[in-house]
Amino acid sequence: DGQADVKADLINEITGQTGVTAVANNLIEGGNVNLNQPVTQGITVTVGGNATTLGSSASVSEFIKDFNLNVAGAEASIDSDGSIQIYNNTGKDITLGDNTVGGLGSLGLEAGTFSGTLSLSSASGEEITISSANSGSIDDLKAFGFNQQQGDSSLTGGQINGQNITEADGIEL
Repeated sequence: DGQADVKADLINEITGQTGVTAVANNLIEGGNVNLNQPVTQGITVTVGGNATTLGSSASVSEFIKDFNLNVAGAEASIDSDGSIQIYNNTGKDITLGDNTVGGLGSLGLEAGTFSGTLSLSSASGEEITISSANSGSIDDLKAFGFNQQQGDSSLTGGQINGQNITEADGIEL
C-alpha cells in the first residue's frame, strides 16, 4: 500500500523529530458538462479497495447526489465552471472505471487510477528542506513525488507512486 495517506502517516510519525507535518488529499477535475444530461449506469468508483458501481441518473446533479450517498471515501461536486470534481481529504487513490457506453467521457472524466498528493508544513514556519541522505538518491525522492532543489526557484513534485518510504530510502526531512 503506497498511497499518499500512508506516506503522510509515515512523515507524521516523526513530526516530533522534524517539526514537519504532512497532509494528504486527492482531487480529480473533470471537464465542463451539461448538468441536465442523463448519466448511464455502471460507472465504478474504488477508494481504498472499496468498489461501488453506480446506477443510472436522470441528470449530472442526480449523479452527484448518488455518488455522495453511495461512495465511501470520496465526495463529488460541481465547481463554479460546471465541471465535476471528485476528491477526498485522506490521499487514498481513487480509481474510476467506465461503463460500456463511455459514461465517464460524458462527465468530462476518464478511467484510471488517480493518486493523491502530499502537502508539507513546518511547525516553526521555517522552510522545509527535503534531501537524500548518504544512502539515497534523487530517484528515491522522485519515487515519492518529491524533488530536491537548491536556491529560490519554485519546484513542484510529481504524482506519488506505489512505494513505501523506508529508512533504506535515505530520505531526510
